[in-house]
Amino acid sequence: RREQQEINQHWETEIRRRKVWDDCEHLMSTSTDSVDQQDILATSLALLPAALSPYWLDISGTPYCGGAVMLTLFFAGLSWKFARELTKDSARRLFYYSLLYLPLLLGLVIWDRAA
Repeated sequence: RREQQEINQHWETEIRRRKVWDDCEHLMSTSTDSVDQQDILATSLALLPAALSPYWLDISGTPYCGGAVMLTLFFAGLSWKFARELTKDSARRLFYYSLLYLPLLLGLVIWDRAA
């Protein structure tokens, strides 16, 4: 009897978890409906002036500038791919890279200052 209760509780929890996941999936699909492809690409390209500002303000040198341009263009490429496809996989890649982008830029500043 106790084992049956544990099994029932497990399945009830699993059903609730899947319902929450389905609700989140629905929210994701409806939120991307209003996203314009040009907005996604323009927003990622708008990072370029911000990324180059340490170079323009003489905080960092040419190696930083080159690295910042490459990192930002890669970001724009991932954004463009996401805007074209609007898939979970491309969204996940863009999200993970967005988490790495600023620490990588900071690392470039530190590396350039030390060199």
